[in-house]
Amino acid sequence: MKFIGKLINVLKRAVGWNQLKAINQYLFRSGKALWDETQIRKKGGASIASLGYSKEHLQETMQNFKRILVIYLIVASLAFLFGLYKFTLHDGMSSLVAFSLSVLCLAQSFRYHFWMFQIRQGRLGCSIGEWLHAWLKGK
Repeated sequence: MKFIGKLINVLKRAVGWNQLKAINQYLFRSGKALWDETQIRKKGGASIASLGYSKEHLQETMQNFKRILVIYLIVASLAFLFGLYKFTLHDGMSSLVAFSLSVLCLAQSFRYHFWMFQIRQGRLGCSIGEWLHAWLKGK
């Protein structure tokens, strides 16, 4: 019995059980907080007007974000199509890299779209749920 307990402890240390547990708990708490709109409303996101930006500056920022968003979407589309092409040629590693690049570009395009949404709303601290709700409504 003592041998099995020691073996389990050695395996836990070899795998890094405590670190994996801590990382998973952190990710779970972060994900839960990300979708919790009440926590964000309690914080009350800062108003963009209170930061002192002019309307011209915000319009220019929106145009820049839109331009970057379109560039990322084009690169993501091209990378995805290239990945499909390589996948049909049975080149797995190249297609994996291309699909990874397209996911990375889509994540960046989401980031800029979310920032544009916050500028349109006129406040910082919008939740992803609010963004998703507005995006599905087409606002």
